[in-house]
Amino acid sequence: FDARDKYLSRIGRLFDRLEDLHFPTIAAVNGFALGGGCELALSCDLRVLADTVTIGLPETRLGAIAGAGGVQKLVRHVGRSKAMEWILRGSHVDAATAAHHGLAVAVVPAAGLEAAAMKLALELRALAPRAMAQSKRALYLSEDSDLRTAQLFGLESLSILVGGEEWNEGMKAFVEKRAPAFDQW
Repeated sequence: FDARDKYLSRIGRLFDRLEDLHFPTIAAVNGFALGGGCELALSCDLRVLADTVTIGLPETRLGAIAGAGGVQKLVRHVGRSKAMEWILRGSHVDAATAAHHGLAVAVVPAAGLEAAAMKLALELRALAPRAMAQSKRALYLSEDSDLRTAQLFGLESLSILVGGEEWNEGMKAFVEKRAPAFDQW
């Protein structure tokens, strides 16, 4: 219990904080992301993988379980059946397979990983920060709530945004057929 309380639970809380940030997080993954590295990547909102990546939660090969939220997050990303297969078998999953099952927004050559992740970050940076923060909260809440509660949260989020500075700029840009200019993060 000492290791759980002093080490493992702290790592899990740290990884969970990535989901709680008001801006999107991107994991640029290269090489091996097994165990804790995979759990860290799963805790980010989006993942860009190098084509050479091997990712997974192989703890069953070691007589353990991914204890920092990896099991719970993997099932949400790839579904119960695929998560069950990968976790119980202690699978090492290649980048193409991971992307095929929804674990990545892109697979790129390793040499272009940083550039691809930065391109995605700049694309996100150009969007409405408050709307993105509300959308991120709504997405995570939808996983943990019944449909009605999630819909009510979405409606409340929209009511917070409508008439605000970002909404006004977005509508004006739409009418003027130009890209909106939102305040930066």
